[in-house]
Order: sequence, then structure tokens, then C-alpha cells
Amino acid sequence: MDFLAILPLWMFTGFDLKALRAFRLFRLLRATGKLAGRGNAVAKLAKAFGFAKDEAGALFTGTGVIIVTVGLGMYHLEHGAQPEVFASVLDGLWWSVITLTTVGYGDVYPVTAGGKILATVAMFAGIGVIGAACGIMADALREASASEAHE
Repeated sequence: MDFLAILPLWMFTGFDLKALRAFRLFRLLRATGKLAGRGNAVAKLAKAFGFAKDEAGALFTGTGVIIVTVGLGMYHLEHGAQPEVFASVLDGLWWSVITLTTVGYGDVYPVTAGGKILATVAMFAGIGVIGAACGIMADALREASASEAHE
């Protein structure tokens, strides 16, 4: 279907991929229109965020504490063994965020025993944080659906 929309452009202007960039805007507008057509779902999601704000705030605060603690700990444990990798506390904090969010680029990793133990704790904490966030949001969506059914 998208090909048929682009075909006249190619026929009249020639085959130029730069012209196709303009169609990205149309795709964005189409996606926005689809979301607007689901106003009920968007309202339900907004209501769910309202139900979950206290739990989400506690989760974000706890996650921040974990990130700072693990980042400072990793800097302290690994700076001596890898001064070029963990050159500053900010490098430790960045590693902590990447590890806790389970992204883990793999280019920076601990080499000391203490660093590996702390990394293991951070990885399990990251899995727990993501699981807790999913649980909080699922419960909030269930609560929003239940309150909508009672209205």
C-alpha cells in the first residue's frame, strides 16, 4: 500500500531516495491518527499511571539508590585494576545504569573478584527492578480497567 503512495512521486520526479524522507512525516501522522482513534485506551493508560504514581515513585527512588551505590562501589573496586576503564565515579555510575537496565554493552566489565560479585548483585537487582516495574504497571492497568467497568 505504501508503495502505491510513493509510485507517483517516482514517476514524476525520478528515482531519488532523498524525496522519500518526506514520507516519514506522513507515517508519523498516520501513527498519531491511529493513537487518537484509541482515545479510550490512552485515557485508560493515563488513569493507570495515576494509580501507579506512588509505587512508581518508590521504585524510581530505590532504583536511584541502587544505581548510586553500585556505581560508587564499582568505581572503588575496579579503579585500581582498570584505571583507564573506570577513570572516574561517573564511569562507575554509567556502568551501573547500563548494567541495571540489562543493556550491558559488554565493552566494560569487572575483572576483580569484588567487582564480579557486585556486578552479579547489580544484574539480579536489574532483573528485579524491571520485573517490579512490569508488575506495578500491570496491576495499575488492571485497576484502571476495573474502575472503568464500575463507572
